Amino acid sequence: MSCYLMNEEEIGAIAKANFKGGIYNSKGRFYNAATKELVQYESAEEAANALALQNIASCEARYPGKIAGGFLKNVEEQQAYLAGCAFAASKAKNAYMKPMKLYGLVKTYEYQACETENWYETNAYWFCNAVANQAAGAEQRAQEEKEVA
Repeated sequence: MSCYLMNEEEIGAIAKANFKGGIYNSKGRFYNAATKELVQYESAEEAANALALQNIASCEARYPGKIAGGFLKNVEEQQAYLAGCAFAASKAKNAYMKPMKLYGLVKTYEYQACETENWYETNAYWFCNAVANQAAGAEQRAQEEKEVA
């Protein structure tokens, strides 16, 4: 498999989806079935940081020996990337994303973040699982409403 560093806006959009009012909102709360813990991110920015760190770790696992697998040149670039992801989450407050577009974005992220040995134990995995399930549920409800109409 290959791996690349997702862009800041994509990470921010996934993180923010769990905090927006409406169909995707669980206010940063999700269950990590591997650790058997209820996890709570206090903000979309905190969630974005966790997602970005997992993506970085995945790139480093796939392409060892360099920061973010060589996608970032130094620690300063890594800090700027993390800050950019958090900022993207904070500015995505009013952005709307169709359910299947969000679902696809989460699945793309998961593919880029899965190279660590503990991927299925990470909070990033379970956060994404919650967002993807919420998006799929929203799409299902939309389809059912179309059938009734």
